[in-house]
Amino acid sequence: MANNINKLFLQWAANNNIVEKSEGGVMDSANTTYGGVLPVHLVQEMISLGRTQSQWLNSITTKTVDGPVGDYPVTDLNEPVTEGVGENDGSPVATKANTNTVSFACKKFKSQFYLSNEVIDSAASGGLGDFEAAMVREFAIAMGNDAADIIMNSDTTLTSATRRGKMLRMLTGVLKQLHTSGNVYNAAGKNWGQGMWSYMLTKMPEKFRNDPGLQWMYNDMVDILWHNSLSNTTGTLAGMRSNLGDAVISSVQRVPPLGKQQNIVNQISSTMGPTAIAPTSVSGTTTVVAVCTTLIATDASAATTASLARNIKITCLLTGVSEVCVPVWTSVNTITTTSTLGQVTVSATASDYVITFADETSVILGNPKGIHLIYWKTMRAFREFEVEYDRVKITNYWRADVKIPAPSTFAINERVRVLPPATW
Repeated sequence: MANNINKLFLQWAANNNIVEKSEGGVMDSANTTYGGVLPVHLVQEMISLGRTQSQWLNSITTKTVDGPVGDYPVTDLNEPVTEGVGENDGSPVATKANTNTVSFACKKFKSQFYLSNEVIDSAASGGLGDFEAAMVREFAIAMGNDAADIIMNSDTTLTSATRRGKMLRMLTGVLKQLHTSGNVYNAAGKNWGQGMWSYMLTKMPEKFRNDPGLQWMYNDMVDILWHNSLSNTTGTLAGMRSNLGDAVISSVQRVPPLGKQQNIVNQISSTMGPTAIAPTSVSGTTTVVAVCTTLIATDASAATTASLARNIKITCLLTGVSEVCVPVWTSVNTITTTSTLGQVTVSATASDYVITFADETSVILGNPKGIHLIYWKTMRAFREFEVEYDRVKITNYWRADVKIPAPSTFAINERVRVLPPATW
């Protein structure tokens, strides 16, 4: 690399304690990549920048810890602190704060990206004055997006068949934790409707129902349907005319359901469905053709003798590749993919696939502060010049865990069907 470009990059790397590995790959005591521990201030800066990528990440609790494994206390004061007393009655009020211990075990993640010589050259020639800040910000943005996905969707039952599976298989995320331990309500594929807000609130445990910190967490498709319902409640022009309806249509105003703030969480997919099962049969050569009789026969919202107006996701378990298809009715409902789902030869074994509906989502109600993202404050970053590619490789190792100490304070409505508006 040119001297001025090399100097610019070396200055950024040195300031952030990112040590260099020799071009030939030989490491010795004076040239090791194992000492690249980022300073705490930079770790905190990267965490802060990452949190700004999603509104809801700013709403949850973020903790930094001194070790990858340990415990931290959570204090809960949920009993009365007042008692009636008589004259000269000095008896103490016996309320004590309950301190529970939450155990965590941060899992290891690797974030990696490449800087070509052309990119560094452009930064230098373009007069990018604060190259260090630009690099930290871009890397933190990417890490923040990944962290949001990890927090919400991690599932230890996933495999490493896909890149996203490799990222999400280390932890148990928010959706999985609430599905197991929260207040779960199954809409069973029922279409979204305005009554869902009140229904979910009344199903919250009474002692948590009036928490002023309660907020909604849902996908933007739910938000689209909610605001569409406010602007077109009757389907007539007269019904559309209201101050609230006009504001929803003509401004960026978001109306909080039941007065509780909403967090748009696009990491909560709008293409979810019930537990996936194997199709009835599979065939095909250049595409996968799956008969969906089994899925239809076991779902109360679907007819077995007519075309099914639902999106269906098929996943090949051998490759981890999925595709969303619309069924076609002949004598049965059948879906046909546009690819082989990552296979060289299409397997005709039905158990090599799973199918599920792909037009449902989950809606969460609770105090986001009850979701804890835990970072081990020790992050390591390394750089290596790859001479065969004329580029620099940046690798960052970090550890994190996700905990919900009191899942009973959350309600989650699963399998809410979210159909895009069909008329206007």
